[in-house]
Amino acid sequence: MALNKGDRLGPYEIIAPLDKGGMGEVYRSLDTRVQREVAIKTSSERFSERFEREARVIASLNHPNICTLFDVGPDYLVMELVEGPTLADRTASGAIPFDESMKLAAQIADALSAAHRKGVIHRDLKPANIKVKADGTVKVLDFGLAKVVEAGAGGAEEVGLSASPTLTSPAMTMAGVVLGTAAYMSPEQAKGKAVDKTADIWAFGVVVYEMLTGRRLYQGESVSETLASVLKDAPDLSRVPPRARRLLRSCLQKNPEQRLHEISDWKLLLDDEDIEPPKPLERARWLWPSIAVLLLAAAVAAGFVMFRGKAPAAQEVRTQIPKPEGLTFNPGTQATISPDARWLAFVAAGSDNISRIYIRSLDSLEVKPLPGSEGVVPLSPPPFWSYDSQFVVYGAQGKLKKSEITGTPAQVIAETGVEIVQGVSWSRDDVILYARPTSTLERVSSTGGAPVPVTVLAAGDIAHRWPQFLPDGRRFLYLRVSGSPDKTGVYVGSLDVKPDAQSTQPLLLTDRQVIWVTSESSGRSYLLIQRDELLMAQPFNPDTATLSGTAVPIATGVGSFSQATAGLWSAARNGALMYRAGGTGPPVPVSLDSSGAVLSTFSESGAVSNLNLSPDGRRLAYTLSDARGSQDIWVRDLSSGATTKLTFDPQVETAPVWSPDNTRIAFAAVRRGRRDLYEKNADGSGEERLLLESDQDKTPSSWSQDGRFLLFHSLDPQTREDLWILPLEGRQPFVFLKTNEQELAGQFAPDGRWIAYTLLTSGTPKAFVRPFTPDSRSASGAGAQWLVSNVGGVQPRWGADGKRLYWLSLSRGELLAVDVGASTTFQVGPVRQMFSSFGLGGVQGGTWSVNAAGDRFFFVRVPVPSGPPPPFTLVLNWMTKLEQ
Repeated sequence: MALNKGDRLGPYEIIAPLDKGGMGEVYRSLDTRVQREVAIKTSSERFSERFEREARVIASLNHPNICTLFDVGPDYLVMELVEGPTLADRTASGAIPFDESMKLAAQIADALSAAHRKGVIHRDLKPANIKVKADGTVKVLDFGLAKVVEAGAGGAEEVGLSASPTLTSPAMTMAGVVLGTAAYMSPEQAKGKAVDKTADIWAFGVVVYEMLTGRRLYQGESVSETLASVLKDAPDLSRVPPRARRLLRSCLQKNPEQRLHEISDWKLLLDDEDIEPPKPLERARWLWPSIAVLLLAAAVAAGFVMFRGKAPAAQEVRTQIPKPEGLTFNPGTQATISPDARWLAFVAAGSDNISRIYIRSLDSLEVKPLPGSEGVVPLSPPPFWSYDSQFVVYGAQGKLKKSEITGTPAQVIAETGVEIVQGVSWSRDDVILYARPTSTLERVSSTGGAPVPVTVLAAGDIAHRWPQFLPDGRRFLYLRVSGSPDKTGVYVGSLDVKPDAQSTQPLLLTDRQVIWVTSESSGRSYLLIQRDELLMAQPFNPDTATLSGTAVPIATGVGSFSQATAGLWSAARNGALMYRAGGTGPPVPVSLDSSGAVLSTFSESGAVSNLNLSPDGRRLAYTLSDARGSQDIWVRDLSSGATTKLTFDPQVETAPVWSPDNTRIAFAAVRRGRRDLYEKNADGSGEERLLLESDQDKTPSSWSQDGRFLLFHSLDPQTREDLWILPLEGRQPFVFLKTNEQELAGQFAPDGRWIAYTLLTSGTPKAFVRPFTPDSRSASGAGAQWLVSNVGGVQPRWGADGKRLYWLSLSRGELLAVDVGASTTFQVGPVRQMFSSFGLGGVQGGTWSVNAAGDRFFFVRVPVPSGPPPPFTLVLNWMTKLEQ
């Protein structure tokens, strides 16, 4: 039944007719609930329950090149409204130039690849089902709907070739009916047989042929004649540009077993015989055109091996790439190469001194910032990539985020409560593993949701980091950092194993991350391992997760953070390697005056973090991590320089907090698989004493000036970080603030009437103040509160007289402050910048301190090497020499 303007289908109001499809009419409509224009396809038949169920599976596809299915009605589908001509409209006027055709083909292939990973097959790919928007973006329509309507008895109708239905009516869903469009069907589909994803690959080849030639590959006067041609005639590729013939021959094999099996590999089959050598570039610019040629040459060589037999061995290629102009790098900046070896991502600051994620294509000179990535910590680990290289993943502002390379706004995947993540891996099944700093691995869907623990800290463990999925998408490698050097190494984990049942048998003892790669020419896999400044490759079987043979050096002078677990290198799936020299020395504790000038510094034999100045200003407590990864509490006398080791257990002790009388230090320690609260005499005498034990990880942050209360934050599986208070008399803790957001880093005001804290929620971390009295035992989060700052808001600290509040903005590299007052209510003055000298290359994480006079500030600073940062080095075909 035809619909008219103003008619309603549920909440959808018809605006105007658009087209006639194989299943019925198509209308421009308005979703009145959200005022969004959509396309509605109607059917003369009601949909079956199975149709609706399977259509909703298709609606879960989320990809920039796939038209979204929003809703399924009783006899209509609601889809994304895509403006622009179809590819059929484009090819009607003739062939599309080769370069433009390849850009369109790349987007079509990306859409197919994303759907195939979800188990969805299109089954009716054709130019009429592909739209090209004004900006060149491709949208594949009716994705998977042909598969929803299973075949039934009867014969194919004799209809026009270009108008063959995307969907048959429900009356045609009996076994034997040929679905799809005859001119684009694979031979097995034309025979009415069961099909798999290679049927889409056949159709992809036919579509690419049509783009390159402006003609249909198979045609006849009727559907029957066309199907006969598909089944019998060999494809004539004489009109196709030579560079694409090998690709089309592989896509158009009539036997699906001999056809290209993975659409994501399509570009490997393009020949490069028509490519002109790139012109030399100025030294100050990145040499991307030449790099693109090198990568293409490597891919072509691999393609010959995969589809034509053994080819001459490709030569190893190394080239250096200076940093892009106009951006500031910190000493530990690492460019992460995408899994498909086509993109780089890195953290840098622009002229506004704000850190962002930048990306650059290997076939372009343009460097692009990713919108929404502002706020990433300058010294954070490098960005990570999605499996299909379409998204960059990173930690910022207490969240795990993803940004599409097309430049769309950033999307939040999960609330993590931490500023950085120390490793991310995205599986082909769209599961994400990420590592919380000094904690464990968690999993979450790439489309978002609540994180689920995957590992737990075993006795002696400090942290689990740098996960990487193995090919099956269930098992993964990860680094387990332990206080015992014989337990710090790479382990094999599994999503199918309970967190507390993961294997405790190391695959390899090392304190660095590893990456496994596979040669496209031989199919052999290798594990890349860093030893000091040497990067090595050792034969590795990812199916059995076993090493063999010996490790062979492949690069020297590879940089890293001192005492860290990440080297300044990354590798694509095919082994394309990107690294840089240099890095940083150990983080150095420094004291600064109120202008940011350095007053003093000292060095230690390991990495220093969590600085905390004693109330009398004479001693500094801190966490020291040694070369084995063990963490202990130390105390330094600032006048004499003498140091005292406070804790000695091989497990983790961290986050020291002074008692107001300078005699004791509270800290967090891992003793029974989780962080509990302990205290010890500040002079090192006596034994440590347990303050609080529970089933949640806890970290102390402040001791009230009257000595009665210890403030700490506790990690709840449902609400994440919450603020708690431990009365030191009676030891019965109570909640100070527990909401669905995350509250941490609490600090008592000197008079004990107020608590300042960091709130991690959407956007930038914020600093708040709430009143406190000993009977403040409400867990609801209700009550008076004052927003001190929405600029940064990390780790607030009170001045000794309680009249000033300081905090950090890590993303801007600034120390900020406000003057505050309190009578009956809390009063906040204007925000002022103290100094910004701890920006890029400056402050390492952990806590900081200010003295009573407010004229001396203690931070941990990463030393900045002199001179320009070293360039990146790109290495291709390094596996060749290992396979001769």
